[in-house]
Amino acid sequence: MNNLIVICGPVACGKSTLIKKLLSRHPDYIHVDIFDYIQKYKDESGHIEPSDSLIAHKELHRELAKYDRNVILELGTNREKLNIESINKLSDKFKIKIIFCLLNKKICIE
Repeated sequence: MNNLIVICGPVACGKSTLIKKLLSRHPDYIHVDIFDYIQKYKDESGHIEPSDSLIAHKELHRELAKYDRNVILELGTNREKLNIESINKLSDKFKIKIIFCLLNKKICIE
């Protein structure tokens, strides 16, 4: 069974830094980031409508279900209910670990 490591936290809390370190030690994992799904729905000012954010999150979770390898998933702190429910549905396919990055930016960088 493959692993799914979920790194969750607010913007600039150190998620990407942690993921880079994990990937350097575990090159058999791939990195999947909700940001990549959300980007295509942002308008020219960087705003995303809540309905489009929901679509992006659902697309991400549909894609995750297709993976047959180890994954590190990077998520923000919105859409908590959808994320938890969707990740829970993957428990027959992945061993799941969730890491919450909740420290402030300065502490995380250190």
